[in-house]
Amino acid sequence: MAKFLDRIKSFQIRDYVNMKAFLLVMFGFLVITLFISASIVLLSLQSRRKAEESVREQSSFVESLDSSLDLFRTGDFIFPEQEDLKIDTPFFQREPQDRWSSEDIDRYWIAPEDSGIGEIGEHNRALIEEMLDRVP
Repeated sequence: MAKFLDRIKSFQIRDYVNMKAFLLVMFGFLVITLFISASIVLLSLQSRRKAEESVREQSSFVESLDSSLDLFRTGDFIFPEQEDLKIDTPFFQREPQDRWSSEDIDRYWIAPEDSGIGEIGEHNRALIEEMLDRVP
């Protein structure tokens, strides 16, 4: 064991590796490390610029939206006075009754045959049958 520890103490890299080769490897490692670090810095700067641009675009969109909404603010509308409003209220043609007299029935009753409801129903049935005939 003591022999092993003496070997470790006396170990020198110069004995096993050529100094020029060692310097080249270390220089290469340093160059690769610098390249990776520079790439990370550039990518972070680029992503930061993109984020700032997107924030600017969003803020300009919001500003344009706000300016377009200014056209439709309710405070800008002038509403007419209540007196100027002429709203037609519904009016009844007859007084409501619990039972109809035969005169009222003759006056207000519209027979379904006269209104064409039967023709509409027949036309709709024909359309439905036509659509069903097309179904495979």
